Amino acid sequence: MSWHRMRRDVGGKPDPIEYKEKLAQLTEFKRLESEGVINLYYLDETGFCLILSVTYGW
Repeated sequence: MSWHRMRRDVGGKPDPIEYKEKLAQLTEFKRLESEGVINLYYLDETGFCLILSVTYGW
């Protein structure tokens, strides 16, 4: 029988160029929010939900 372990960390380091570009975009979004131009919301792609999904398995 094999046991599967859950991964508890991210897979590797981000590409430095892409990271720098996205950081610049986020900084601009934060500036626009502070000026009242936009409403900035944060979310992730983990699939978190307040309503539990009951799954069955053996």
